[in-house]
Amino acid sequence: MQAVINVKQIGRQFLQGTQTINALTAVSLTICKGEFVAINGYSGSGKSTLLNIIGTLDKPGSGELELFGAPVDFNDDRSLQQFRAQKMGFIFQNFNLNPVLTALENVQMPLLLTDLNSRQRREKSTAVLTKVGLAERINHKPGQLSGGQQQRVAVARALVSDPLLLLADEPTANLDSESTEQLMLVLKEMNEQSGLTVLFSSHDERLLKHINRTITLNDGMLITPGSQL
Repeated sequence: MQAVINVKQIGRQFLQGTQTINALTAVSLTICKGEFVAINGYSGSGKSTLLNIIGTLDKPGSGELELFGAPVDFNDDRSLQQFRAQKMGFIFQNFNLNPVLTALENVQMPLLLTDLNSRQRREKSTAVLTKVGLAERINHKPGQLSGGQQQRVAVARALVSDPLLLLADEPTANLDSESTEQLMLVLKEMNEQSGLTVLFSSHDERLLKHINRTITLNDGMLITPGSQL
């Protein structure tokens, strides 16, 4: 199996006043192409920190990260921006939609970094919004949409650039059961049809039936399979 993510002894510390907090301690893991994986753990266990490092949105304090077989240079911001635009999609817990833009305009944002013209960007974004069930809402702004609909806009935005890796931080935290099931079915379909690798953080038991593998963190450390918190 081809390794998409290879985390090697990564550590991350934060200063909180005069105290040093070990958010991650020597975390090592490998995730292969086409896996559908959840990072589990209570609030403060290091889930979001690990996701942000894997997504190259944050730098580790120690250790190394390889993505798609190549080491990541966290000091090359321009290359990292291009890499994220070409290969990665992100879904954030609080949606991170621009409130003054329509659903269609929000979804088009990642495509501004591509060579597609305005017509192509619009057509592709409309197709993805239709796929997630929002064909009738493409011209609505976030404030005119329900929480579930906003999350589906965020999913469409993450998928519109055809990423090879999708990262999601607590993607169902603000959703009811019906919206949660719809979201997971869309992600699972993309995972099965295109081989999209999906990694998300969650402690939502409703997602267990969709997950291929669970990685558990406790106080910033990886818990071996079968161990208990």
